[in-house]
Amino acid sequence: MEAAFSQLRSEATSKDLRTCIETMVKIYRNILSQPTNTEYRSLRTSSSKFNHLVWRFKGAQTFMLTNGWREDGDRIVMDSEVDFGAALDYLIENRAVKPSADEWVADTKQIIVNPEKEREDKLREEAFKQKEKQMIELKKSMKEDRDIAAAIKAEHRNDLSKRRVHKAQKAVPLPSERLNSRV
Repeated sequence: MEAAFSQLRSEATSKDLRTCIETMVKIYRNILSQPTNTEYRSLRTSSSKFNHLVWRFKGAQTFMLTNGWREDGDRIVMDSEVDFGAALDYLIENRAVKPSADEWVADTKQIIVNPEKEREDKLREEAFKQKEKQMIELKKSMKEDRDIAAAIKAEHRNDLSKRRVHKAQKAVPLPSERLNSRV
């Protein structure tokens, strides 16, 4: 299954691959929804639509033939007892196909502007700038507070050093106290 799918992926463009997978999923789901209807179990390979969408790719042919289909002249047929659940699950799991880098054409690439997204981006940018201004103001305020605190500490240290007595002197009574003691 994996080898056939890899072959299909290598030979088809992403758009053709997506269409091929979706067509095969639709075929398998039709059989699943109406198991008794033989119309879905027998497909003409010469059908221009089926041939263009699926059968022209060797990988798709290999995938279908290894997952329950068999060739019968110009038709492919699936017998009623065949269990194709794994093939359907595999297709559904691998249906998301991204275009390859070489499929992008710069001339045809269009970028569609979403006004709502542009508005949100602009608001987000303005909010970011405002937050940045607030942070700058906060840092400036914090620096001023640190400078003030440092100045206060320096002044306090200076006051303490002025109060210290370097040479102790004898205590001398104040002149008013001397007069009171003589009487």
